[in-house]
Amino acid sequence: MKLLKEIRIHDFSINNVTKNIRWELDADVNILEGINGSGKTTILELVYETLRHKNKPENIDYRKFGRVSKMELFFYDGSVITIDEKEMVFSNSQLTEPNLNEINIDIVRTFDVFNPEKDSVLNTLIAEEAKKFVAYQTNLSSEISEIVKNIQNFASKADIGKKLQALYGKLNFFVAKINELFKETGKSFNSDKFEFIIDNQEQKNLNYQLLSSGEKQIFYILLKVLLQEENPTIFLLDEPEISLHITWQEKLIRFIRELNPNCQVIAVTHSPSVFLDGWANKFVRMKEIMTDEPFVSILPQIENHQEEDTKLAEFWALYNNNLTNETQKGRLYKFNKLVNQHFYQISNYIFSRLIQGFGQTNADVATFTTLISKAMTFESANNMFGNMPVDIEPNILTFNILIKKAKNLEEGKTVLALMEQKKVYPDIITISTLLGKAKNSEEAQEVEDLRVYYRVEANEIYLNKLKFKK
Repeated sequence: MKLLKEIRIHDFSINNVTKNIRWELDADVNILEGINGSGKTTILELVYETLRHKNKPENIDYRKFGRVSKMELFFYDGSVITIDEKEMVFSNSQLTEPNLNEINIDIVRTFDVFNPEKDSVLNTLIAEEAKKFVAYQTNLSSEISEIVKNIQNFASKADIGKKLQALYGKLNFFVAKINELFKETGKSFNSDKFEFIIDNQEQKNLNYQLLSSGEKQIFYILLKVLLQEENPTIFLLDEPEISLHITWQEKLIRFIRELNPNCQVIAVTHSPSVFLDGWANKFVRMKEIMTDEPFVSILPQIENHQEEDTKLAEFWALYNNNLTNETQKGRLYKFNKLVNQHFYQISNYIFSRLIQGFGQTNADVATFTTLISKAMTFESANNMFGNMPVDIEPNILTFNILIKKAKNLEEGKTVLALMEQKKVYPDIITISTLLGKAKNSEEAQEVEDLRVYYRVEANEIYLNKLKFKK
């Protein structure tokens, strides 16, 4: 997934001190603590400025980089974005062309409690999200219409219920959490009308503009997360605790992660105590990420394929040895066998050279299944699968190997979606492999529900693994 793994900033100057910044990030939650003026907000702004203009680096406001000489953003899929001497350079250690469209970025900046324009700014921000919310609900309605149109395709009412829950689950969760937060002031949210109801005898309707500043702020933050629709998103938060009630501060990150478990939270704060409930191990301090150690650029190694070219030359020499009058079937058999024997891991670079050299149309499903089995990452394996010609039909072995490459349950479920598209249905190996991706009892139960849904019969190995996971 396109989530940040590490931020490196070279020659970061703040308050007459010049240091290098190296911040190693978790994929879920990261909290940076520092006093006002320590540079924590500057780091967020540099990251946001880079990623929001990822496809048009000419639009970057390079004046914001005046206090740094270079910045490198490392992602979990192996890609790197580098800004050096006011030129944006994209490179990647594993992917031939980084797909920058997969990088989703959101930011919530500090709402200064003393800013007289605060309510006006919040009203404008919520109004922008309200338009997106209308589109979000329209899409839900369209999907409901499709369910009604194809209701005969569902085996039972329970199946219809599961589909509806999948569609409306997050919206209902969002409404429930807003109502939980606003319960003390007697307010509840009406999602159909995008307004609030005051719980009194008159049942008075209330426009969001009449909420308090703190209510607007937490409503705005959670609304943005809902509209991420569980897409992998880098969510930058600049001192979100300002003007929030202490109990809301303690719940904020948990609610964000529950609304979008694929959301990577990167927050900066000068009040760390408000986040200690469950997130103490996610804290770093500004002084802990500042270093005098020099950084060595990884770009020359990324662009150098000498070792891979040597490995490819050895392979082709073996393949062409004694190759005389073999039929196309014989050539294919030899190619597949040597790929399996000669390579331990295959990068996208090697994959593209092998397919180009042998001829994509000459390959078969065994070729691509073998290549996928050697892929270095799930992203790389997925790329290989995507390059399979349309006239080659993947089989259950192909998908089981692809799902094995997944790093987590969410990635594994994307493979199930691909299987449905190809009308290839999971077996117990598929489900058991997916269970291995579950990180907790809730995810394990989700896999068990999928097994029941696909009517796959459990075996002893699977049941023992399920018992251990729960």
